[in-house]
Amino acid sequence: MALVFAFVTPFCSCSTIPVVANLLNKRIRFGIVMVFLFASPVLDPTIITLMAECLE
Repeated sequence: MALVFAFVTPFCSCSTIPVVANLLNKRIRFGIVMVFLFASPVLDPTIITLMAECLE
């Protein structure tokens, strides 16, 4: 579920940190928050587009 949320939200690594802090304040499980923290910047649509361009 955290991975899907990370894919849907187009956050860069800088804007992910406040979201992570808010999730931790709301007592979301630590493991779920860490999945979001690591997956969100990697699954950013801009990064996916750039990686696709490099593979061509």
